[in-house]
Amino acid sequence: MAGSSQASKADGKRLLNLQYTYDPVGNIDRIEDLAQPVKWGAGRVAAVSNYTYDTLYQLTSASGRENASQAIGPALPGVEIFGKVDDSRWRNYTQDFSYDRGGNLTDLLHKVNGAVVSHRVMAVDPASNRSLFKESEGSPIDFGKGFDANGNQQALAPGQAMQWDARNQLSLVTQVVREDPDGRDDDVEAYVYDGGGQRVRKVRRMQTLRGAQVGEVRYLPGLEIRTLASGEHLQVVTAQAGRSGVRLLHWAADKPGGIDNDQLRYSVSDHVGSSLLELAQNAELISQESYYAYGGTAWWAARSAVEAKYKTVRYSGKERDATGLYYYGYRYYAPWLQRWINPDPAGDVDGLNVYRMTRNNPVVFHDQDGRLSVEQQLGLYITAAVLAIVAVVVIPLLHRRVLARMAIEERANMASEDNTTIQHLNKVAEQQARESGLPGRAAEAYRDFLKTEYFEKFKAAGRGLQSGFYSSEGMVHAYAFFPEDYKRVVEIVESGHEVGRRLKDLGVNHKVLVRPKSRTDQVARAPESATVFEQQSSKTTVRRNAVKRAVASVGNQTSGNVDSAGTELIFAVVNPQHFAEQSMSSMDSKILGRAIESLRSRKVGYKLSGTNEFVVDLPGYRGQKGRGAYRLAFTQEGTKRRLTRIVNPHL
Repeated sequence: MAGSSQASKADGKRLLNLQYTYDPVGNIDRIEDLAQPVKWGAGRVAAVSNYTYDTLYQLTSASGRENASQAIGPALPGVEIFGKVDDSRWRNYTQDFSYDRGGNLTDLLHKVNGAVVSHRVMAVDPASNRSLFKESEGSPIDFGKGFDANGNQQALAPGQAMQWDARNQLSLVTQVVREDPDGRDDDVEAYVYDGGGQRVRKVRRMQTLRGAQVGEVRYLPGLEIRTLASGEHLQVVTAQAGRSGVRLLHWAADKPGGIDNDQLRYSVSDHVGSSLLELAQNAELISQESYYAYGGTAWWAARSAVEAKYKTVRYSGKERDATGLYYYGYRYYAPWLQRWINPDPAGDVDGLNVYRMTRNNPVVFHDQDGRLSVEQQLGLYITAAVLAIVAVVVIPLLHRRVLARMAIEERANMASEDNTTIQHLNKVAEQQARESGLPGRAAEAYRDFLKTEYFEKFKAAGRGLQSGFYSSEGMVHAYAFFPEDYKRVVEIVESGHEVGRRLKDLGVNHKVLVRPKSRTDQVARAPESATVFEQQSSKTTVRRNAVKRAVASVGNQTSGNVDSAGTELIFAVVNPQHFAEQSMSSMDSKILGRAIESLRSRKVGYKLSGTNEFVVDLPGYRGQKGRGAYRLAFTQEGTKRRLTRIVNPHL
């Protein structure tokens, strides 16, 4: 499998030509930028990155090219100036990653030409997933001092304290501590948030030879106001153009020399939203940046040091603060640690390790706001799109209108791109329909629904698409939503209360795929048509018999459905009454019934370590939140699955 992402000037000159290849399970294993020339420093240095993964799809190795003077840490590498860079400034590198069973990074080896130039070791609290950088072998680690009671990291580095407010939001970072006991001479960066938890103000104070210098940023919708004590007053208008960001820099006072007022900057991004190129209004290159897999800057160059100073959006399309932290919207990420510095505010929606970044697979997944990893799908982001600097947009600046040449217009063969997208959507829809047991006509309707949703809504927004099913009174509905709405959509669907109306209020479209032929048929088919996404019993049934009905429905499916090649698609549960007589709440009965229903699918469950059993999740069982701690265990022989027990594998 392969894909590409391209950017060109109007005269056809390529600025970016990323070619992606994938391993058999869909992980990106190679990215090459054919628009970049090969360098010859200490050997051949090409614009190629290679990636390998373990069986959990965690990134274990990444290679690429970097600045020859680079050091791993919070600081950016020095900016290189176009035209003054010789090939000796480039070199190849390889990074090897090791993780513990909880998904915590334990070792990072940074190698150049096979020699280890940096070895970062992380110490992990055996009672949690809290982790700290290990300064030296044998040095004591006090996790009690390293984190507060809510799991917030207390120091960015030794001597650089971090303070948190009552809502677990980072409020202050002290970067340099001086002798003043009141802390008035310290170099600090402070943050203020609105009622929704979004940052609205940033203040940085630092000591220089000319005394204390204070800089401030105020964040408004579509506008950043950046001021310095020296008198500089910069207003940055921000806008989105498809997947690329546009920033207009307008100085109201004290503009520095070497940069034009009302400068437009168009950001050309990769598949995870990282800003690779900044282009001026005439499509001339302002800056170029490349990144390590986990977000550190490997290479940074610009046409002038002054212009480089005003680049603020970098990895994953996020702002990098002076602390080296990336602000995502709900929390902060430390790329040199490859971890978030506080727990996920959304809980365990992205896994039980609430500090882990993008499931330890930052090449395939990205996080939009610090709460949930989202996989980028081929055909939704990575298909070919040749960019030309030809379109025109109007950007309001305070009460003015500034005409700007827009940096993205797709002039690739749109029919070819659309065909690639349709093929991908068909493949996804067919797989989901097959695994969920949708009948043929419903599967076809689902394919049409996804294609319509993508082209009418999601493509224009330049964002990913996620989808699912739910059943209600014998009818099966499909729905499609933006990844950032995942948690809310799941809450609505799992509640079973006015699902359709509430999804509509959220802006989520849905479509009926299966309708009952009659009221009798509706009652009889309700459990059968339910899927692994959602199962609701008919209103006429008795609550305490929910598990009996669900397992009976599954237990009667002994022959299964077959595809055109005669392949078995449905497993048989041979002892569906195994738990039916146990005393449990009606809610737990429904949860168990859904899990048993899911056992009909081919791809479900995972191996329980040290046993011959497999398990599936019981989300919400016994009042647990998220995935919960309990699992339904079963054994498998051929096409038969036998229930064994309900187990908490964490004990």
